[in-house]
Amino acid sequence: LELSGPPLSLDMGSFISSVFSLDALATVVDAASIGQGQFQHRNSLRWNEIDYFLQVRQVRVDVLNNIREDLQDLYEKDERMLDTNLVVVALMLGLGFGFVVEGTFPSD
Repeated sequence: LELSGPPLSLDMGSFISSVFSLDALATVVDAASIGQGQFQHRNSLRWNEIDYFLQVRQVRVDVLNNIREDLQDLYEKDERMLDTNLVVVALMLGLGFGFVVEGTFPSD
């Protein structure tokens, strides 16, 4: 069995330089991935901070809405009570004037 063609030559200098260039390329890729990870982490922290402040603002709005609704409920309750008292007072006033003008009930 004969192999035809030029013999393979192993030039150690080109082999070592290609290995070192691969190591350098791997180092550059590692540094880029670290930089990308740092950027993504910083970006994630910023968005989490924005989300936190939005949640805090929403809690404040919810508290203010609850206070507003409670005040409206109190006002409506007082309004109903005043309306009822107004009707009772008007009836009592009419009866009072009736007693004064007509006199009290006849005694039998």
